[in-house]
Amino acid sequence: MGALEATQHVITNHVITFDDDHHATCVAYVQARHHNPNSTGESEQTVYGFYTNRFERTSSGWRIAKCKLTVSWMTGNLGLFGGLSQ
Repeated sequence: MGALEATQHVITNHVITFDDDHHATCVAYVQARHHNPNSTGESEQTVYGFYTNRFERTSSGWRIAKCKLTVSWMTGNLGLFGGLSQ
């Protein structure tokens, strides 16, 4: 992500389920906007979907154990990320 000029991730509607005293799951919608001027077309790309995050309670507090992004759809320059590795 550091190669992008700007990003904005809007995460909403958090639903948290506690499995027990030490494990929880959070599902939340995400709209992730990415901006990077490039030579492959438009400079914007947006991902729409949801995160499913697993949390574990440790002696230092709650920590993210797993983060999964499920993409529902994308708009804009779908080659924007591919252009970052060149």
